[in-house]
Order: sequence, then C-alpha cells, then structure tokens
Amino acid sequence: MTADILIVDPPDGHRYGFPKAVPDDRRHDIIAWIVEQGYPRSIIDEWVEGHFPLRCWWEEAPHEARAALEGPQDRMAKHLGGKND
Repeated sequence: MTADILIVDPPDGHRYGFPKAVPDDRRHDIIAWIVEQGYPRSIIDEWVEGHFPLRCWWEEAPHEARAALEGPQDRMAKHLGGKND
C-alpha cells in the first residue's frame, strides 16, 4: 500500500536540510513549519507577502513511511475509524 507525501524545498533549502516531507498535520501552515525546521525567517521576510517561492511535489511512499509522518490527530482518527487508507 502506498500514500502521497508532500515534499517541500524552499530557495537554498539544501543549506538547511531540505527538501523535507511535511507532516500531514502541518500542511495548514507550511511557512511556520519550515521555520521550525531551521529555515531562516529572514529569508522568507525578504519576499513580498504571499510570493515566497516554494517548490512542492508529491511522492508516493510505503504505508509505513506515511505513518511516521502523520500527526497524533491523524492516528487517533484512524483508530476511531474517522479516516480510511
């Protein structure tokens, strides 16, 4: 079984450990997440608001890898029958 994983890569991301897979529960605010991952906020702030270039793509990953990226809410919803794979 496979599932889609969102990968992001900001400008010069290789200097800060990117590209990285975004956890499901952090997709609502990717900018905050990449800053938490060590990307400098000062670089983001140099861009006009809403125009920060961010390469994003989807990759398929084995179910086991996907489970490692899911947040606690996702795991609880599956446990309670709220999500289907």
